[in-house]
Amino acid sequence: MGKRGTKPSPTNLKLVKGTLRPSRQVKNEAKTILMDRLPSPPDSLHEKGREEWTLQIRELDKMGLLSNCDLTMFAMYCDAVGMYNEAKEILKREGAVRMTEKGGLIENPYCYLVERYRKASLSLATQFGFTPSSRTGISTNKIEANDPIDELLRKANGG
Repeated sequence: MGKRGTKPSPTNLKLVKGTLRPSRQVKNEAKTILMDRLPSPPDSLHEKGREEWTLQIRELDKMGLLSNCDLTMFAMYCDAVGMYNEAKEILKREGAVRMTEKGGLIENPYCYLVERYRKASLSLATQFGFTPSSRTGISTNKIEANDPIDELLRKANGG
């Protein structure tokens, strides 16, 4: 772990942030293999999640931060955003408060779902740099698969 419970960052992310320090680099770190082409959204993805997929996958590609091993987590993020958007539409249509059969008022259950999907979306969004704070310091220059990182690794290891 890094500073006070923070998770260690992968070398690619440190490189684009400009915080890579060879003395603190993990030896034999698993390499991220960048994709040759942008994948289509999976058929199982929520309809509104497919819209988020199409929008955000381009951003991840520009930053060079998405690989094949990230696609499942990215699909989870897109599903959460899709379900959030759907719940928001229903809540907007129905309102935040409902009247019971006895004339009392209760909160619409979609208020809970909106909050649940909002939290899930936010949690996953930070993993992909989709929030202002998680994006701080990330350059949008795409990293080539075997170019700068391999060169830095060779230099750091005396090669």
